[in-house]
Amino acid sequence: METEYTEYNKFKLPNIVIPLDVLANKNLSPREMILFGYITDPAYNEQGYCNLSNRYLSVLLNTTPTTVSRMISNLIKEQYLYAEYIERPDGNQERRIYINKKHNEA
Repeated sequence: METEYTEYNKFKLPNIVIPLDVLANKNLSPREMILFGYITDPAYNEQGYCNLSNRYLSVLLNTTPTTVSRMISNLIKEQYLYAEYIERPDGNQERRIYINKKHNEA
């Protein structure tokens, strides 16, 4: 199956797609829904995951990295995402965010 990548608009940001089941989930805030859309595009790269930092995502959402962390935790709790932590050779951890496959189509 060939993956289609989101075209970037005049603001150099991806045009995001948010599946209806995410939009209809009353346990998610509007920002969490938008965050899901932002994570979805990079998650379908060649590696199949998103590794955007909380700091970068917080700039996109006009919030704090701590708030992004809480929102990602809620998306994980609601089973839209899952995360894997990989230790890099330099001793730091890399977070990889994956989309739950049941939510891969809008």
